[in-house]
Amino acid sequence: MNELLIIGSALMVFIALAIVVFVLVYQRRMYEKHHKLIELELADQKRLIEAEIRATEREQKRIAQDLHDDTGASLTSLRFHIAQLQDSPQKRAMTKTLSETTYKVRNVCNELLPYTLEELGLADSLSYMVSRLNDTVEIDVNFILISDDNSVILEQNEELAMYRIVQEFLSNIVKYAEASYIDVLLTMKDRTMYLEIVDDGNGVIAMPKNHPGSFGLQNIVSRLRYINGSMVRTQRKQRGTTVEIRKSL
Repeated sequence: MNELLIIGSALMVFIALAIVVFVLVYQRRMYEKHHKLIELELADQKRLIEAEIRATEREQKRIAQDLHDDTGASLTSLRFHIAQLQDSPQKRAMTKTLSETTYKVRNVCNELLPYTLEELGLADSLSYMVSRLNDTVEIDVNFILISDDNSVILEQNEELAMYRIVQEFLSNIVKYAEASYIDVLLTMKDRTMYLEIVDDGNGVIAMPKNHPGSFGLQNIVSRLRYINGSMVRTQRKQRGTTVEIRKSL
């Protein structure tokens, strides 16, 4: 009788342990399946973001080339005809207007398709962007290269994404933040790129979805996801906003 009791107890313990093991294995498999689904979902999101960004860049490239080829040719022809005119106040005014228009078209082409990235790299391209912005706005915009470690090499799509992110932030700050200065600080070291954008405006963080600047911020978030970058935005107590962007290799 005692032996049967012991055997029965042992069998019950074995069954209980088997149930526990089964539950643990089942939970583990469910966790792995859920984790795999999340990975697939994130991968699909990244592919969609990548496709959207590439489509946008292709369209901007097409517009830039059309401006450069068609509008550029028209401006060149107009410059030739103006040069045939006799010197007069009207000719000088037309020449000045033509030069200003050519400069604006060149700036628009560079914003749509930043040729400087391939020729100069990210740091010099951002410096050039800031210098052009200073020519068109009354805000004091500064670019500061804190460290330029040669070991930090970004891929072409990563450089373009960072360029677009800075471009979008500067545009939002100029349009909506009512700032008097903007500092763009770039640090390349320890296989990591750190980018900081500081302004003394009223903040461009908590924008409602229907705000004109919210679409630009959505583009920024999409590009950061595309290159696996991170961003922290803080609004200072007195006045202004600090944006910290990090991209590790």
